[in-house]
Amino acid sequence: MSQSSDSDAASQASTLEDEQESFETFQLKVIQLCIDIGLGAPSEVERMTGGSFNRIVGFAFSSPNGQTSRYVIRIPRFPFNSTRAQNIGGRVAVLVYLSNYLPVAKVVAYNCTRENAIKSQFVVQERLPGQSIESVYDTLLVEERLQLTAAIAELVQSIESVLIPQFGRLVLSAPIPEASHNVSQFSSNEIGVAGYRLNVSTDMPTTNKESLLSLLRVMCKSRKEEDEDDNELRGYWQKLQEMITEMESADLLSNMKEEARLGHWDLSAQNVLVDKVDGV
Repeated sequence: MSQSSDSDAASQASTLEDEQESFETFQLKVIQLCIDIGLGAPSEVERMTGGSFNRIVGFAFSSPNGQTSRYVIRIPRFPFNSTRAQNIGGRVAVLVYLSNYLPVAKVVAYNCTRENAIKSQFVVQERLPGQSIESVYDTLLVEERLQLTAAIAELVQSIESVLIPQFGRLVLSAPIPEASHNVSQFSSNEIGVAGYRLNVSTDMPTTNKESLLSLLRVMCKSRKEEDEDDNELRGYWQKLQEMITEMESADLLSNMKEEARLGHWDLSAQNVLVDKVDGV
């Protein structure tokens, strides 16, 4: 079976498993959505393999001069309730902020409501070129792997050069419209920092101007309290607290105040795209 056939089979299986509308009828709604948000009718609509939480559809527009503009639309596999729908705005705000520092996919439009042609929240982004490192690495020459290694090192350096106000995760700090077809008007000042996620709806405390040691202790304490009724998990967090103390005694953890820097918790070979450039 070819790679494209494998992808189609996986997408069809996912559609059935999640009880989603078939692509054949759903793509007609995607076309209508493109028209409604001012992009026009696409010349191509493509079934793409989505992830655990989002259905992905690709589409493109061809211009008279032969240029093709490509986009993707990310759609929650299960429409969010009113509380979780605000996460869409948060993701948009984070991407707008990161675009000042990193090569992220530009957001074109979004909707935190279900009042649209596809009856779901969505985010439309420009489609980045290339393939995942995971899918092409074994085909690369030694010289190409060395170039890739250098590029990844530069990317990590760029990510870690971005300072943020305090330890935590980037979130939306100021209200933005429930829907917009002109995201370029938004300011990167609408970004804030919240505590790391304790669960889907709860954040751990933020730790402003704290040392790494203090941060780890605060996080362990919060997790231990969250898992109060689970003896096994509570024991894990207790053991981790003891390990932190032992590492401190052995001078393996700095007690100095650390600058909070941007990080990527899912920077893996399947999530980084690479593309060959002519002449390189």
